[in-house]
Amino acid sequence: GAQKFAERVMAIAGSDAERSVDTAFRLALSRTPSAKERAEFQQLATGRPLAEALTQLGVVLFNVNEFIYLE
Repeated sequence: GAQKFAERVMAIAGSDAERSVDTAFRLALSRTPSAKERAEFQQLATGRPLAEALTQLGVVLFNVNEFIYLE
């Protein structure tokens, strides 16, 4: 799941980390990341390949309350 999500993000955004985090948030939550969320992703991505960081971001995004649909 999260790895396929990262692959999709990279297919859309390429290897640009800023575009990638925006794309990931738009795909998962239909919004752009806040400044705090963007900073947290930059910290997560430091020193690791973008694909790995985006996979981790996917896991996080899939587990936030906004992602879960409640009736």
